[in-house]
Amino acid sequence: MGIEKKFIDMMNLRNFTGDTKKSYCYNLERFLTFKKDKHASILSSQDINDYLLHMVSKGVSSSALNQAINAIRFFFKYVINREIKGYLVVRPKKSKTSPILLSDGEIADIFNSCTNKKHLAIMYLMYGAGLRRSEVINLEIEHIDSKN
Repeated sequence: MGIEKKFIDMMNLRNFTGDTKKSYCYNLERFLTFKKDKHASILSSQDINDYLLHMVSKGVSSSALNQAINAIRFFFKYVINREIKGYLVVRPKKSKTSPILLSDGEIADIFNSCTNKKHLAIMYLMYGAGLRRSEVINLEIEHIDSKN
């Protein structure tokens, strides 16, 4: 079995979402391409840090760095069957940013610009219930408590 297939199989066994699987595959592919001169079984914590430094030099966010670390750790733990020494891989400090708040007028403009009634209902649901895109996509009738 190839390492890519084992990687995907292990994510399926852990019931990862499609978005997580896509992100992990992307990050692992980028890491292995960066370290193409070494076989995956002999990669070290220093190789991971070298890759992370490369990502930092490209200006990626701390969130993207953490996603890469999670994908690489998962790969080593469940595919290569080797733990990466956690204290050797430096996690970036997450930058604190304030959310962008829209004024009542800006929100009204967004709702008024929607001409499709189905899309408008979805937007009202997302806004009113504070749902994420993936939560709306996976919403089913039995999830709705119409009595409350």
